[in-house]
Amino acid sequence: MKRHFILNPNAGRTGEAKVDELRTFFGPGSVFHFCHSSEEATAQSRTALLLGAEVVVAVGGDGTVNSVMNGFFEGDSLIRPNAALGFANAGTGSDYCRSVLEGARWTETLRSGTQVEVDVGVVSDGQRTKKFLNMASLGLTALIVERIEAPPRIPLPLAYPLATVAELFARKTYDVQIESEGGVTLMPKLLAMFIAKGEFMAGGMRTGTEGLLTDGLLQAIAVPNLEWMNLLTALPSLYRGGVGTLPAARRFRLPELRVKCAGGGIPCEIDGDSWGSGEFHFRVLPSILKICVPAI
Repeated sequence: MKRHFILNPNAGRTGEAKVDELRTFFGPGSVFHFCHSSEEATAQSRTALLLGAEVVVAVGGDGTVNSVMNGFFEGDSLIRPNAALGFANAGTGSDYCRSVLEGARWTETLRSGTQVEVDVGVVSDGQRTKKFLNMASLGLTALIVERIEAPPRIPLPLAYPLATVAELFARKTYDVQIESEGGVTLMPKLLAMFIAKGEFMAGGMRTGTEGLLTDGLLQAIAVPNLEWMNLLTALPSLYRGGVGTLPAARRFRLPELRVKCAGGGIPCEIDGDSWGSGEFHFRVLPSILKICVPAI
């Protein structure tokens, strides 16, 4: 099998030693490429597919997986429909890998696993379009990502908790309108909104629903502004029961929705990368992309 590995050198568990390890495990026929930007990872993924790669493996976290996956598409169509996306959970988050691998070793999954077709989420701001496998979010979590990405850059193990505390202290809210086939829902003082295709986020926090990968729907969770005490007491439950267990959180399962914000845009992040502010249209491409999963 012709495998092409795309590695993020900043993911934490990649490097030349990792390449040597992978080459020994998978044999000399595999191709390895280090990418230093999201755009390069997408371009290299697309090139590998055009050259006949059967499996393109993202070696990094959720951001790397997202960049590599976007290289599979031209518009809403796959460049090489029979090719599959593989994962190596080498990043700090790797939340989509948690949903897919379910504790299995990714090396064994690539070598002796199987393939399934999963949904892909699509988000557009009217000018740009990007796809996601795991999660897009609006509001608080997008502001946290913006703060992490802003200079001076702080190492991620420290940057994430510092940015989270700062944004929780500010607790900026948004008056939003959610449009869907079911009508219009007004959400004043929205703190955050999560649009999920994966079951995990933020390093293992649950969305609260299983079976999202192939249901043809988006799981949207809108979280209103909460008092400090409610936030603190709810934190432990996020890793057990999911974001949907937060007080007054509203949940939607839809194939498509639009989010508009009064008085301007709302910030957005996609699989851990900031994507600016605006009004956003979310939809799903059902069972379109082949991915490598553990053998049953």
